[in-house]
Amino acid sequence: MEPVRIDEVVMATAGSLTAGKPELVITGVGVDSRSISPGELFVAIKGKRMNGHQFVADAVRRGAVAILVSEPVPLPADAPVAVVQVADTREALLDLARWYRSRLKPRVVAITGSNGKTTTKELLAGLLKSRFTVVKARGSYNNDIGVPLTVLAMDRTTQIGIFEIEMNELGGTKKLARICQPEIGIITNVGDTHLEYMGDRMGVAQEKNELVEMLPETGLAILNYDDSLVMKMSRAGCRIRTFGLNPGAEVSAFNIRDLGLSGTQFQLLGKYPVHLSFPGKHNISNFLAAAAAANELGLSWQEISQNAGTLVLPTQRLTVKNLSTITLIDDSFNANPQSMQAALEVLANSTAREFRLAVLGDMLELGGRSAELHRQVGEFAGRIVGRLITVGTLAQLISEGAETAGLPADRIRHYHSSGEVGEELFDFIKPGDTILVKGSRAMAMERITQLIVRFYGEKTD
Repeated sequence: MEPVRIDEVVMATAGSLTAGKPELVITGVGVDSRSISPGELFVAIKGKRMNGHQFVADAVRRGAVAILVSEPVPLPADAPVAVVQVADTREALLDLARWYRSRLKPRVVAITGSNGKTTTKELLAGLLKSRFTVVKARGSYNNDIGVPLTVLAMDRTTQIGIFEIEMNELGGTKKLARICQPEIGIITNVGDTHLEYMGDRMGVAQEKNELVEMLPETGLAILNYDDSLVMKMSRAGCRIRTFGLNPGAEVSAFNIRDLGLSGTQFQLLGKYPVHLSFPGKHNISNFLAAAAAANELGLSWQEISQNAGTLVLPTQRLTVKNLSTITLIDDSFNANPQSMQAALEVLANSTAREFRLAVLGDMLELGGRSAELHRQVGEFAGRIVGRLITVGTLAQLISEGAETAGLPADRIRHYHSSGEVGEELFDFIKPGDTILVKGSRAMAMERITQLIVRFYGEKTD
């Protein structure tokens, strides 16, 4: 972050300085007191479970030189910090980021879609890092807190900023696009996500299309040719480039070879050889989206082909771990019906059916279609796996769907939560198994992957 004076923070947020000196300078912004560094501004966010105002003292102890608050906080009279009072700290963070973004001139890419946002972001950053100074969203920093924090992490040396946007209400994507101001927008796909809020896929598509609508007339929309709802998106005057596995896409893959858990091989545009070291045909699509953006930003197709071999997936996204007597596919970060099916297809291509074990948790925010979609995933799994473990109240319907598809009941086990899973799990696992673990973020499926890794240990040659 470029140095910013407190009086500039006051101006940008329409706040008032209730303590401290206006000429004080901040060198960073944070919302988690545990990770505040000396010289930073701590923004006290009120959340559903936590109120950041309770952690102001901790932030000051860790070196915060200024705090942004919406309610009084107890501080010693001689505390060497500036205090900026605003009506709403969450909105003030957005206002500060919008003002700060206007001072910088990076090229900006924003990515949205039901699946593949974080993976596409990481692949794009990996392709670009040898040529450009890149700032990317950390982890899944994709909401009205993560996007402004990523903006504030840029400085005058930043050549390219890569953002991901995920909102569950109409107008949300547009709001965040105003903050990061992208010139390139990528729509990965439209699936059954946030149906609890968006109603149906048409509602999801409408929300994703807001990114295209917010691009400048000189901008570029990179659209998934394989997704009919994405291909209906447009903005007058904005250029469009398509990607996809369909050979009709402008950026496509030819002569695809699926190497199972060792990845995939194909020819980019039918000319340039690519070997991705991670599994899944859906990840070819994510790569093609990233490649289309990288080419627009100045990389040649030859450079993209060469850099592809260095790319890796984010953690908990089809992370393959070779343990002592089994193989673990850790896809535990999140789940929806389409990503569940994609992960199960990876499992299907990994080994013989008798050695395929899927551990699947609830998929959340699916609204009125939740029961139907859980059963559909179960039916799909029941035709693929040799054994199945389900975790969560809704996942019981996955078990039912699998049994309907013909998977014997004695090959299905159910738990109410990931915390309930104990060492009896290992009676259900046999040597040589390949185990897929996947579920929605709130299901904490990583507890199960950690249990498996501790029990089996890393493979030694």
